[in-house]
Amino acid sequence: MDKNISFFFLVSLLERAHQCAQQQASSVVGQLGSDSQPQDESLRFKTKYDLAFRASSIASVKPAAGEGGGVINKYLVVVNFIGLAGAAGVLPLHYTRLIMDRLKQRDKAMADFLDIFHHRLVSLFYRAWQKYKFTAQYEASLVLGKKDVFSTVIESLAGVSEQERFELQSYYAGHFAKKVRTVSSLRAVLMDYFGLPVEVNSFKGQWLQIEKRDQFCLSSKAKKQRLGAGILLGKRCWDVQSKIEIDVGPMSLEQYQRKGPGTEFFKSARKLMNRFLPAHINADMHFKVENKADFSLPLGKGLRLQRNGWLKSTKKDPLIATVSINRNE
Repeated sequence: MDKNISFFFLVSLLERAHQCAQQQASSVVGQLGSDSQPQDESLRFKTKYDLAFRASSIASVKPAAGEGGGVINKYLVVVNFIGLAGAAGVLPLHYTRLIMDRLKQRDKAMADFLDIFHHRLVSLFYRAWQKYKFTAQYEASLVLGKKDVFSTVIESLAGVSEQERFELQSYYAGHFAKKVRTVSSLRAVLMDYFGLPVEVNSFKGQWLQIEKRDQFCLSSKAKKQRLGAGILLGKRCWDVQSKIEIDVGPMSLEQYQRKGPGTEFFKSARKLMNRFLPAHINADMHFKVENKADFSLPLGKGLRLQRNGWLKSTKKDPLIATVSINRNE
């Protein structure tokens, strides 16, 4: 074992491995520094009893011995950096010399007694580090099947409820936490997710259908209504404030097949945009595919116009696949 390895990295690695093994065996899963029973914890800690100042924080790692001398599914970690006795200990040095003399005579009673406290001391030291290391909290919670505190905070900032958890929304919590959803934020999110150039064009016009109850008729009793100031003729009106267009690409055909409409990747992107965009905003996505591949396939082979099949053209302009983002999907 490389003794220069980080103490925290080693302990977290061994603890996760032990917890996974315990879960597979349907055994009780203990956590270091908690109120678990000692036999359920993944590691046992001891301190190195000598007067040397070691360069490494770890003296040794070996399988722990169980009752009767058998090997159990946990490890014994001997540390150099903390303890009641030893070069870094808080007790006077003559205690360390006494323990060293007793160990030479194969008397481990005093050393084992102090190691009861060492195990708890080192375990709490590790838990204190884990408490403020959010990645370690998250990894430990995944193994235990629990929800970590940091994820709860992130989801609260992003506005994610317990019933509608969505990992992508938590990942982009910094953008979702803003009170005003801006074009630059949407562009940054999509560029990061797709890994492709993205442009967002605002104020794209569209026809909005007017509900029948809101349509004007000559027999209505509306007072002081004028065209353009409360009255609209027809069954629809032109609006330029409720639609955006998103251009993604250019991209290769292979990238389009992996990230385009109909893929699980795109379904997640659609869900992400539906949660990011305000309720009154509609969006069209235009995927720009490089016009290099041969699309001369016969009909009836699963081809759909403007999805994975295009009419031939002498121009080399990008092939465009347009998808409307339906907020009900």
